[in-house]
Amino acid sequence: VFGAELTQRFNWSEFIAVQHIYITFLVFEQVGLLFLVIWTSLFFVAAAFLFSVVAKGLRQQFPFLNYRWTCLGLLLLVGTAVLLFPDDFISRTVFTEYRRWLVLPVTVYPLLVYIVSVIRGKRALPNEK
Repeated sequence: VFGAELTQRFNWSEFIAVQHIYITFLVFEQVGLLFLVIWTSLFFVAAAFLFSVVAKGLRQQFPFLNYRWTCLGLLLLVGTAVLLFPDDFISRTVFTEYRRWLVLPVTVYPLLVYIVSVIRGKRALPNEK
């Protein structure tokens, strides 16, 4: 339509775009997606492992608890906590306000259990050593 001379004078942006595509960048971009999928999968596996450990610990302390219902209860508790704090600012504010009081159960409860077990003379069972 335009002829050979006029066609060569046009600025064809599609050809320039094809010339500027870097194959290495394209490959690294796809590898980033692969890393994201792996990281997300590992996060879910780690969260499931954490639920398992906490549920087994609660089962040892309270033998009447059912393991599956304990895992489900923990999942609902964590899910509610995630939905309760809508953004990082609020959760960070709540954490800084209550962290000095929340450290007490984490440190005092195991220490109290240890002191009571020493006073009562309880030893570990042979299969727990």
